[in-house]
Amino acid sequence: SGFKSGISSVVEIMGYNYLGNGDIDAHRSQFKQQPGMGTEEGSTFATRGIYFTDDAKHYQSAYDKKPRPTFYSIEEGWKFYAERPYLAGMFIWTGFDYRGEPTPYGWPSVTSYFGMMDVCGFPKDNVFYLKSWWGKEPVLHLLPHWNWSGMEGKEMDVWAYSNCDEVELFLNKKSLGKKKMEQNSHLEWKVNYTPGTLETVGYKDGKKVLSDVQKTTGKSENIKLSLDKENVLKGNVSVVTVETTDKNGLHVPTSNDEITFSIKGGKILGVGNGDPTSLESDQFIDDICLLAINNFKERKGTSATLPQQLPSYLEKEWTEAFKDRDYKKQAPSYIYKGEFDLKNNSVSNVVSFFYKKIGVETVVFVNGSKVESSKEDSQKYILNASILKEGKNTIHIAATPLQKVKDWDVMNTDPGIIQVITPAESWKRKLFNGYAQIIIQKDENVKEVVLSASGKGLRSASLNN
Repeated sequence: SGFKSGISSVVEIMGYNYLGNGDIDAHRSQFKQQPGMGTEEGSTFATRGIYFTDDAKHYQSAYDKKPRPTFYSIEEGWKFYAERPYLAGMFIWTGFDYRGEPTPYGWPSVTSYFGMMDVCGFPKDNVFYLKSWWGKEPVLHLLPHWNWSGMEGKEMDVWAYSNCDEVELFLNKKSLGKKKMEQNSHLEWKVNYTPGTLETVGYKDGKKVLSDVQKTTGKSENIKLSLDKENVLKGNVSVVTVETTDKNGLHVPTSNDEITFSIKGGKILGVGNGDPTSLESDQFIDDICLLAINNFKERKGTSATLPQQLPSYLEKEWTEAFKDRDYKKQAPSYIYKGEFDLKNNSVSNVVSFFYKKIGVETVVFVNGSKVESSKEDSQKYILNASILKEGKNTIHIAATPLQKVKDWDVMNTDPGIIQVITPAESWKRKLFNGYAQIIIQKDENVKEVVLSASGKGLRSASLNN
């Protein structure tokens, strides 16, 4: 809206953001030699697969509607630019939904609603309006879906996006009328909902060239996995579409089933479904927690030979570890004692003690049991759940002391850290209005990766790639 002043008066091509921000025709009459283009138009709201706005659920109807008084629908915007030869065209805000700016809502919406596609790249209906008039291939797209159980007899808005000359609508094989398609427009009918088959037929030069169908489906019974073969990414990364079908193999557009995934020969990188209000995890990764060893104490040993079984010691024999240590008069060995707290002791957890060297020779005991170091790493001790317990655990370290070579040598007094790895829960995602997506990566030197999917009450599926 800053045109007619400043840099806008001297740039070769004027960029306009939103028709409602100023009078573009008036600006053109003043700067007749300056061509222009829409650098940002649209900003319509749409939730993929939703055809009734529900503010309580943060759902915006996917019909192309004027979003706000000073903004225009996609169709209104494109007609304005298409009709003016001095305007080169327009950029839509935006191609994809994106994280943040969840206009017109706030939390728990976490993505925008502006996209022609959702964050997974699943197309919203507006895509087919643009495809009709921005491309050369014949297009016919019918909306909405035809699964409206409990709404029998209710009047529904039925739209067709197409670049055909005419489009005819049928409900259960009965014609509801043929309409002529105007340039850069769409067609509408009012139809009382009756389960069955809604079909559009597109004509060019009086001949049928295309059809599109929306059928009332049964309940979800099968999981279907489809590999996106057109967009294989580097590093053996593939994108897979997840959906459910009914007993007749029809896609169920209202399915919100939760699907659980597993994989062999590869790894899962992420899951999504395009739901702007979804707070589900996009990634399921292991939880890593580090626990300090507290209340660290010591007692002197009488021999450099370290115990292989933990003796009993009186509590009064223990003193604060390393306090006032005389490194020129050290004992032959020391026994150290510390504590760490476990919130739980699940057998699926991986608990390790990473030892920071406080002695030359070392023997480690946890809750009285001797623990051997890992073969791969002599300073790593994997702690079996059978010797651990929920709450306070005790660790003893028997060690022959490190010696100072120079007076200024700094001696380590930190025994180490406890690491607890809680394995991630199974990868899963709810479908959103019939679709979800999973991204997988094949391991190197593996011939085949197998992705499996299951869900409650559904027939499982697998995909080999």
